[in-house]
Amino acid sequence: MLKAVVKKTHGLELTEAFPTISYEEAMNRFGTDKPDTRFGLELKNLTNLCQDNPSILLKQAFARHEELWGICVPNAADSFTKKQLSHFYQEMKEFGASRFTSLKVEAGELQGDLASTFEAEAAAFIDRFEAQDGDLLLLVIAKRRQAQEALGHLRLEIAKQLDLIDQSRLDFLWVLDWPLLEWNEEQERYQAMHHPFTQGIFENEQEDLTSIKSHAYDIVLNGYEIGGGSLRIHDRKSQEAMFELLGMEKEDYERDFGFFLEALDYGFPPHGGLALGLDRLVMILAGEENIRQVIAFPKNGTGFDPMLESPSQVDASQVKELHLELKN
Repeated sequence: MLKAVVKKTHGLELTEAFPTISYEEAMNRFGTDKPDTRFGLELKNLTNLCQDNPSILLKQAFARHEELWGICVPNAADSFTKKQLSHFYQEMKEFGASRFTSLKVEAGELQGDLASTFEAEAAAFIDRFEAQDGDLLLLVIAKRRQAQEALGHLRLEIAKQLDLIDQSRLDFLWVLDWPLLEWNEEQERYQAMHHPFTQGIFENEQEDLTSIKSHAYDIVLNGYEIGGGSLRIHDRKSQEAMFELLGMEKEDYERDFGFFLEALDYGFPPHGGLALGLDRLVMILAGEENIRQVIAFPKNGTGFDPMLESPSQVDASQVKELHLELKN
Protein backbone atom coordinates (compact mmCIF):
# COMPACT_ATOMS: atom_id res chain seq x y z
CA MET A 1 0.00 0.00 0.00
CA LEU A 2 2.75 2.45 0.94
CA LYS A 3 4.61 1.64 -2.27
CA ALA A 4 1.44 2.40 -4.25
CA VAL A 5 1.02 5.71 -2.42
CA VAL A 6 4.62 6.75 -3.14
CA LYS A 7 4.24 5.82 -6.80
CA LYS A 8 1.07 7.89 -7.00
CA THR A 9 2.43 10.95 -5.18
CA HIS A 10 6.09 10.97 -6.22
CA GLY A 11 6.24 8.77 -9.30
CA LEU A 12 8.78 6.53 -7.56
CA GLU A 13 8.79 2.77 -8.15
CA LEU A 14 9.92 1.13 -4.90
CA THR A 15 10.72 -2.43 -5.94
CA GLU A 16 12.79 -3.60 -2.96
CA ALA A 17 11.28 -4.80 0.31
CA PHE A 18 11.59 -2.23 3.07
CA PRO A 19 14.74 -2.92 5.12
CA THR A 20 14.38 -4.19 8.69
CA ILE A 21 16.31 -3.43 11.85
CA SER A 22 15.88 -4.60 15.42
CA TYR A 23 15.00 -2.12 18.15
CA GLU A 24 18.34 -2.78 19.85
CA GLU A 25 20.32 -2.22 16.66
CA ALA A 26 18.41 1.00 16.01
CA MET A 27 19.34 2.31 19.46
CA ASN A 28 22.97 1.16 19.14
CA ARG A 29 23.51 2.68 15.69
CA PHE A 30 21.21 5.69 15.66
CA GLY A 31 20.24 6.45 19.26
CA THR A 32 16.52 6.34 18.51
CA ASP A 33 13.77 3.81 17.81
CA LYS A 34 12.77 5.79 14.70
CA PRO A 35 16.04 6.25 12.78
CA ASP A 36 16.49 8.64 9.89
CA THR A 37 18.71 6.57 7.59
CA ARG A 38 19.16 9.24 4.90
CA PHE A 39 22.55 10.15 6.40
CA GLY A 40 25.34 8.51 8.39
CA LEU A 41 26.84 9.78 11.67
CA GLU A 42 26.25 6.41 13.30
CA LEU A 43 26.95 5.92 17.00
CA LYS A 44 29.88 3.86 18.27
CA ASN A 45 30.39 2.36 21.71
CA LEU A 46 34.00 2.99 22.75
CA THR A 47 33.75 1.61 26.28
CA ASN A 48 35.59 -1.65 25.64
CA LEU A 49 38.55 0.26 24.20
CA CYS A 50 39.12 2.10 27.48
CA GLN A 51 38.96 -0.63 30.11
CA ASP A 52 42.67 -0.29 30.90
CA ASN A 53 42.69 3.51 30.80
CA PRO A 54 44.10 4.83 34.13
CA SER A 55 42.09 8.07 34.01
CA ILE A 56 40.18 8.80 37.23
CA LEU A 57 37.44 10.33 35.08
CA LEU A 58 36.84 7.04 33.27
CA LYS A 59 37.32 4.80 36.30
CA GLN A 60 34.68 6.73 38.23
CA ALA A 61 32.33 6.74 35.24
CA PHE A 62 32.67 2.99 34.69
CA ALA A 63 32.12 2.41 38.42
CA ARG A 64 28.78 4.23 37.99
CA HIS A 65 28.00 1.82 35.12
CA GLU A 66 28.35 4.63 32.60
CA GLU A 67 29.76 4.11 29.12
CA LEU A 68 31.69 6.08 26.51
CA TRP A 69 29.88 6.62 23.21
CA GLY A 70 30.51 8.89 20.26
CA ILE A 71 29.83 9.96 16.70
CA CYS A 72 32.22 11.06 13.97
CA VAL A 73 31.29 14.09 11.84
CA PRO A 74 33.28 14.02 8.56
CA ASN A 75 35.18 17.17 7.57
CA ALA A 76 33.76 19.07 10.54
CA ALA A 77 36.88 19.71 12.63
CA ASP A 78 36.40 23.47 12.24
CA SER A 79 32.64 23.58 11.63
CA PHE A 80 31.54 24.54 15.14
CA THR A 81 32.45 27.45 17.42
CA LYS A 82 33.20 27.05 21.11
CA LYS A 83 29.77 28.54 21.80
CA GLN A 84 28.09 25.89 19.66
CA LEU A 85 30.07 23.09 21.30
CA SER A 86 29.12 24.49 24.71
CA HIS A 87 25.48 24.43 23.61
CA PHE A 88 25.88 20.78 22.61
CA TYR A 89 27.28 20.04 26.08
CA GLN A 90 24.27 21.64 27.77
CA GLU A 91 21.95 19.54 25.62
CA MET A 92 23.86 16.37 26.46
CA LYS A 93 23.58 17.14 30.18
CA GLU A 94 19.81 17.42 29.80
CA PHE A 95 19.86 13.80 28.60
CA GLY A 96 21.83 12.77 31.69
CA ALA A 97 25.38 12.77 30.30
CA SER A 98 28.08 13.37 32.91
CA ARG A 99 30.68 14.47 30.36
CA PHE A 100 30.89 15.66 26.76
CA THR A 101 33.97 16.45 24.71
CA SER A 102 35.07 17.08 21.13
CA LEU A 103 38.25 15.78 19.52
CA LYS A 104 39.68 16.72 16.13
CA VAL A 105 41.54 14.24 13.95
CA GLU A 106 44.77 15.84 12.74
CA ALA A 107 47.73 14.04 11.17
CA GLY A 108 46.36 10.72 12.38
CA GLU A 109 46.16 11.90 15.98
CA LEU A 110 43.49 13.33 18.28
CA GLN A 111 43.52 16.98 19.31
CA GLY A 112 41.32 18.51 22.02
CA ASP A 113 40.80 19.03 25.74
CA LEU A 114 40.79 15.31 26.58
CA ALA A 115 43.19 14.18 23.86
CA SER A 116 45.85 13.29 26.43
CA THR A 117 43.32 11.20 28.36
CA PHE A 118 42.73 9.05 25.28
CA GLU A 119 46.30 9.11 23.94
CA ALA A 120 46.70 5.33 24.23
CA GLU A 121 43.31 4.71 22.60
CA ALA A 122 43.60 7.32 19.83
CA ALA A 123 44.48 4.88 17.05
CA ALA A 124 41.69 2.50 18.11
CA PHE A 125 39.16 5.36 18.18
CA ILE A 126 40.17 6.50 14.70
CA ASP A 127 39.99 2.93 13.42
CA ARG A 128 36.55 2.26 14.92
CA PHE A 129 35.10 5.41 13.37
CA GLU A 130 37.12 4.96 10.15
CA ALA A 131 37.94 8.63 10.71
CA GLN A 132 40.09 10.79 8.47
CA ASP A 133 42.07 13.96 9.05
CA GLY A 134 39.68 16.88 9.40
CA ASP A 135 36.94 14.81 11.04
CA LEU A 136 35.40 15.68 14.40
CA LEU A 137 34.67 13.15 17.15
CA LEU A 138 31.94 14.04 19.65
CA LEU A 139 31.99 11.85 22.76
CA VAL A 140 29.65 11.50 25.74
CA ILE A 141 29.86 9.60 29.01
CA ALA A 142 26.52 8.43 30.41
CA LYS A 143 24.43 5.37 31.19
CA ARG A 144 23.93 3.38 27.99
CA ARG A 145 20.39 4.43 27.12
CA GLN A 146 21.07 8.05 28.07
CA ALA A 147 24.22 8.11 25.93
CA GLN A 148 22.36 6.63 22.97
CA GLU A 149 19.44 9.05 23.21
CA ALA A 150 21.74 12.04 23.73
CA LEU A 151 23.82 11.24 20.65
CA GLY A 152 20.70 10.34 18.68
CA HIS A 153 19.43 13.86 19.32
CA LEU A 154 22.81 15.42 18.54
CA ARG A 155 23.19 13.35 15.37
CA LEU A 156 19.95 14.76 13.94
CA GLU A 157 20.69 18.32 15.05
CA ILE A 158 24.12 18.29 13.39
CA ALA A 159 22.76 16.71 10.20
CA LYS A 160 20.28 19.58 9.89
CA GLN A 161 22.90 22.23 10.66
CA LEU A 162 25.39 20.87 8.14
CA ASP A 163 22.72 20.06 5.52
CA LEU A 164 23.62 16.36 5.43
CA ILE A 165 20.08 15.12 4.77
CA ASP A 166 19.04 14.30 1.21
CA GLN A 167 15.54 15.78 1.19
CA SER A 168 14.66 13.98 -2.05
CA ARG A 169 14.91 10.53 -0.45
CA LEU A 170 12.13 8.47 1.09
CA ASP A 171 13.73 5.94 3.44
CA PHE A 172 11.28 3.40 4.83
CA LEU A 173 12.38 1.10 7.63
CA TRP A 174 10.78 -1.64 9.72
CA VAL A 175 11.83 -1.61 13.39
CA LEU A 176 11.30 -5.10 14.85
CA ASP A 177 11.98 -7.13 18.02
CA TRP A 178 10.88 -4.50 20.50
CA PRO A 179 11.38 -5.20 24.19
CA LEU A 180 8.17 -6.39 25.80
CA LEU A 181 8.80 -4.42 29.00
CA GLU A 182 10.73 -1.42 30.26
CA TRP A 183 11.57 -0.40 33.82
CA ASN A 184 9.86 2.75 35.13
CA GLU A 185 12.30 4.36 37.57
CA GLU A 186 9.72 6.71 39.12
CA GLN A 187 7.05 4.07 39.72
CA GLU A 188 9.63 1.32 40.40
CA ARG A 189 7.83 -1.23 38.27
CA TYR A 190 7.84 -2.69 34.77
CA GLN A 191 5.57 -1.24 32.12
CA ALA A 192 4.68 -2.35 28.61
CA MET A 193 6.75 -0.84 25.80
CA HIS A 194 3.78 -0.92 23.40
CA HIS A 195 0.68 -2.00 25.32
CA PRO A 196 -0.17 -4.80 27.78
CA PHE A 197 -1.83 -6.95 25.12
CA THR A 198 1.31 -7.49 23.00
CA GLN A 199 2.60 -11.04 22.53
CA GLY A 200 5.97 -11.73 24.11
CA ILE A 201 8.75 -13.93 22.72
CA PHE A 202 9.82 -16.08 25.66
CA GLU A 203 13.08 -18.01 25.35
CA ASN A 204 13.80 -20.34 28.27
CA GLU A 205 14.21 -18.57 31.61
CA GLN A 206 15.03 -14.87 31.27
CA GLU A 207 16.06 -13.30 34.56
CA ASP A 208 16.25 -9.79 33.09
CA LEU A 209 12.66 -9.02 32.13
CA THR A 210 13.77 -6.14 29.89
CA SER A 211 15.54 -8.70 27.67
CA ILE A 212 12.22 -10.30 26.68
CA LYS A 213 11.36 -9.40 23.09
CA SER A 214 7.88 -8.92 21.69
CA HIS A 215 5.97 -9.38 18.45
CA ALA A 216 5.77 -5.60 18.03
CA TYR A 217 6.85 -3.55 15.04
CA ASP A 218 6.94 0.03 13.75
CA ILE A 219 7.19 1.37 10.22
CA VAL A 220 9.43 4.45 10.03
CA LEU A 221 9.85 6.97 7.22
CA ASN A 222 12.65 9.56 7.23
CA GLY A 223 12.95 9.49 11.00
CA TYR A 224 9.22 9.60 11.75
CA GLU A 225 7.11 6.74 13.03
CA ILE A 226 4.23 6.51 10.55
CA GLY A 227 2.73 3.27 11.84
CA GLY A 228 2.91 0.72 14.60
CA GLY A 229 1.38 -2.59 15.48
CA SER A 230 1.83 -6.02 16.99
CA LEU A 231 0.63 -9.56 17.24
CA ARG A 232 -1.73 -9.68 20.19
CA ILE A 233 -2.15 -12.14 23.02
CA HIS A 234 -5.02 -14.48 22.23
CA ASP A 235 -5.25 -16.79 25.27
CA ARG A 236 -6.22 -16.07 28.86
CA LYS A 237 -3.22 -17.72 30.53
CA SER A 238 -0.70 -15.59 28.61
CA GLN A 239 -2.71 -12.42 29.22
CA GLU A 240 -2.85 -13.05 32.96
CA ALA A 241 0.91 -13.73 32.97
CA MET A 242 1.46 -10.38 31.22
CA PHE A 243 -0.61 -8.52 33.80
CA GLU A 244 1.41 -10.17 36.57
CA LEU A 245 4.69 -9.15 34.90
CA LEU A 246 3.37 -5.59 35.10
CA GLY A 247 2.93 -5.99 38.85
CA MET A 248 -0.86 -6.24 38.82
CA GLU A 249 -2.61 -8.29 41.49
CA LYS A 250 -5.13 -10.93 40.41
CA GLU A 251 -8.04 -9.08 41.99
CA ASP A 252 -7.03 -5.87 40.19
CA TYR A 253 -6.79 -7.27 36.69
CA GLU A 254 -9.92 -9.35 37.13
CA ARG A 255 -11.77 -6.22 38.26
CA ASP A 256 -10.44 -4.02 35.43
CA PHE A 257 -10.17 -6.59 32.63
CA GLY A 258 -12.40 -9.45 33.72
CA PHE A 259 -14.73 -8.94 30.76
CA PHE A 260 -11.77 -9.23 28.38
CA LEU A 261 -10.29 -12.30 30.07
CA GLU A 262 -13.66 -14.01 29.95
CA ALA A 263 -13.92 -13.26 26.24
CA LEU A 264 -10.53 -14.92 25.70
CA ASP A 265 -11.97 -18.14 27.15
CA TYR A 266 -14.28 -18.42 24.15
CA GLY A 267 -11.36 -18.84 21.75
CA PHE A 268 -9.69 -15.86 20.10
CA PRO A 269 -7.95 -16.54 16.77
CA PRO A 270 -4.31 -15.42 16.48
CA HIS A 271 -4.46 -11.82 15.27
CA GLY A 272 -2.42 -8.69 14.76
CA GLY A 273 -2.38 -5.50 12.80
CA LEU A 274 -0.84 -2.14 12.02
CA ALA A 275 -2.20 1.37 12.54
CA LEU A 276 -0.92 4.06 10.18
CA GLY A 277 -0.62 7.72 11.15
CA LEU A 278 -2.18 9.19 8.03
CA ASP A 279 -1.60 12.83 8.98
CA ARG A 280 2.11 12.19 9.63
CA LEU A 281 2.49 10.30 6.34
CA VAL A 282 0.82 13.13 4.41
CA MET A 283 3.08 15.67 6.14
CA ILE A 284 6.22 13.85 4.98
CA LEU A 285 5.00 13.25 1.43
CA ALA A 286 3.94 16.90 1.17
CA GLY A 287 7.37 18.08 2.33
CA GLU A 288 5.98 19.91 5.37
CA GLU A 289 7.80 20.33 8.70
CA ASN A 290 4.72 20.62 10.92
CA ILE A 291 1.82 18.18 11.04
CA ARG A 292 -0.65 21.04 11.59
CA GLN A 293 0.01 22.13 8.01
CA VAL A 294 -1.80 19.04 6.67
CA ILE A 295 -4.69 18.87 9.15
CA ALA A 296 -7.87 20.58 7.96
CA PHE A 297 -8.77 22.29 11.23
CA PRO A 298 -5.81 21.86 13.57
CA LYS A 299 -5.66 22.84 17.21
CA ASN A 300 -3.10 25.47 18.12
CA GLY A 301 -0.18 25.00 20.48
CA THR A 302 -2.42 25.32 23.54
CA GLY A 303 -4.92 22.70 22.36
CA PHE A 304 -7.55 25.27 21.29
CA ASP A 305 -9.60 24.69 18.12
CA PRO A 306 -9.95 28.14 16.46
CA MET A 307 -12.71 27.00 14.08
CA LEU A 308 -15.00 25.44 16.69
CA GLU A 309 -13.76 27.77 19.44
CA SER A 310 -13.32 24.71 21.59
CA PRO A 311 -12.94 24.20 24.46
CA SER A 312 -15.41 26.92 25.48
CA GLN A 313 -17.14 28.05 28.64
CA VAL A 314 -19.83 25.66 29.88
CA ASP A 315 -23.28 27.09 30.51
CA ALA A 316 -24.68 26.62 34.02
CA SER A 317 -27.82 24.96 32.62
CA GLN A 318 -25.68 22.32 30.87
CA VAL A 319 -23.87 21.54 34.09
CA LYS A 320 -27.17 21.21 35.96
CA GLU A 321 -28.66 18.98 33.25
CA LEU A 322 -25.72 16.56 33.48
CA HIS A 323 -25.74 16.60 37.30
CA LEU A 324 -22.17 17.85 37.41
CA GLU A 325 -20.40 20.25 39.73
CA LEU A 326 -17.50 22.44 38.58
CA LYS A 327 -14.74 23.26 41.02
CA ASN A 328 -11.80 25.60 40.53
